[in-house]
Amino acid sequence: MNTTSAGLERAIETLPRRYPGPGGAVAVLRDGQVLVRHAWGWANAERRLAFTPRTLFRMCSITKQFTCGLLLDAFPDPSVLDDHLRAYLPDLKQPAPGALHLSHNQSGLRDYWAVAMLQGSPAEAPFG
Repeated sequence: MNTTSAGLERAIETLPRRYPGPGGAVAVLRDGQVLVRHAWGWANAERRLAFTPRTLFRMCSITKQFTCGLLLDAFPDPSVLDDHLRAYLPDLKQPAPGALHLSHNQSGLRDYWAVAMLQGSPAEAPFG
């Protein structure tokens, strides 16, 4: 482990004390290579399933905000990406949405997860 990775590991090991909660996982990558990975606490506190660096968990919609934040940081005017977006969606019958439209995260569809929970589905139930 190089000194950069050792420093990252030390910083990451402080996360459970700094941000208490049921558990968490973090990884730091550079150029596609994992520099550090760490997990702590419970992936499922109710069933006492521990987080590990290999734990898979639903990230759901929270990733949209991070993706949009990165997009706006890299492209203050995301409309410059509209032509590229259209190129990836050649089979659409109607005009392709623009990058700014997609960044609003409003599909117009009901929140299937919330509707399922209101109907009594467990939060961890699979969707089909």
